Amino acid sequence: MKIQFTREINASLNDFFKNSFEAACKTKEQAREEFKNIFSGTRRNRMEDGIVFIVSSELQKQANELVGAFCKQLGPIVSERGSIAQALWAEASKIAHKTYDIEEAKHQLKHKIESIIEKSKRYVHGNRLIFLDDSVDDFKIGPVAIIRGSNFASSIDAEALKLEIEVGQSFDHDFVTKSDRSILKVENFLWDIDLYAAESVISAEAEWLAGIAVSLLYMTCANLLGPYVYRSNKPEPKPFFPDSGKHTGIILGRDRLSVGGMWVPARYIISADTVRYCNQVQFTTIVDHIFGANKRKIGERVRQALGWLARGRQSSDRADRFLHFFTAIEALLSSDDRNTPIIQNIARNAASILDDTPVGRENIAKTLKGLYSTRSKLAHTGSRNIGEDQVSELENIAHILCWHIIDRTDLSITVQEFQESLQKSSYGLPWKEEEKGRIPV
Repeated sequence: MKIQFTREINASLNDFFKNSFEAACKTKEQAREEFKNIFSGTRRNRMEDGIVFIVSSELQKQANELVGAFCKQLGPIVSERGSIAQALWAEASKIAHKTYDIEEAKHQLKHKIESIIEKSKRYVHGNRLIFLDDSVDDFKIGPVAIIRGSNFASSIDAEALKLEIEVGQSFDHDFVTKSDRSILKVENFLWDIDLYAAESVISAEAEWLAGIAVSLLYMTCANLLGPYVYRSNKPEPKPFFPDSGKHTGIILGRDRLSVGGMWVPARYIISADTVRYCNQVQFTTIVDHIFGANKRKIGERVRQALGWLARGRQSSDRADRFLHFFTAIEALLSSDDRNTPIIQNIARNAASILDDTPVGRENIAKTLKGLYSTRSKLAHTGSRNIGEDQVSELENIAHILCWHIIDRTDLSITVQEFQESLQKSSYGLPWKEEEKGRIPV
């Protein structure tokens, strides 16, 4: 990713570097005195590479606005405010040292920011949702891998790090420091996810990617994932947070009391059959188009929908589930047409995908409009008058829609091309009947 220094940013950088040069202490005596104020809290001074800056509120405002402009341009996923701010002040110190001038400082700053955001990271976390049977060592969908804790332990140079790694069933990573070494306890199975993300949001972004991978598995090969796949009567465990399968609340009725309850939380087991299925060219092509999709491609919309479907399955609150499933449908079917109400577009498009007959399409559109009315009351008035049957109905529609789109669409086409195919179908033609069968059986 490249960052652009617009005319406004260039002008702001010129002002900041000039003002920071003036704010730099010019003598050792002044620097020593102002350095004390950094710790006393009497002034907002800053030291960078041996230079002490006397930071006025105006100078701090300039720095904050520049960092904010960079972060806005980069987006919330990859921008790291702290690292960008440090890079900005580091270049200010180079000017104060007279190492180079403002133009070179801007060039170096641009290079540093791009270096920060272009570093791919690896995020490893305990996994209680997807297990590997004895025939499988590891499993990968796009950037999301499931590995054994024992393999992770053997891949780390523990001796050089003075680290001891223990593998076992625990609810979280446990890190214990002793006098001669540190002990890291990890799960039997781990998520191992490659991504570009700022450290402040990396856990959330990694979990989002894991949810997309789980949705794709659940929708395409649930019959190959063992006996404990998700059923809508209980939420699917979140990828990074285990579900104990216990309800510990006390329910008091008029003449009865009940305590707790137990169930088997959903989990997915990757077997040799699952691996063979997911290694088929048809499946890997789908994966590539979903995780590698650029903006304005229908693959990107499907990726977003899969993420929201996961959030819906994982939520225990029916209102949250309802909103998440509708968000998934909107990600798939909303268009840029501002002349037609959103629900009209969504209902017409969903009906075209799910049924070929006029009566069937009319019933589907009517059902979605009714569910959207409930969604509007929830979103705009806070009404939680939503029944489990409505949530289940919407959940089924959302998952089936997504399945049909994956099965009948070249996910590398643009959203506009996808919308055009739906528009043609809305006049009564079957939707992409000749293209179905992209999901392997």
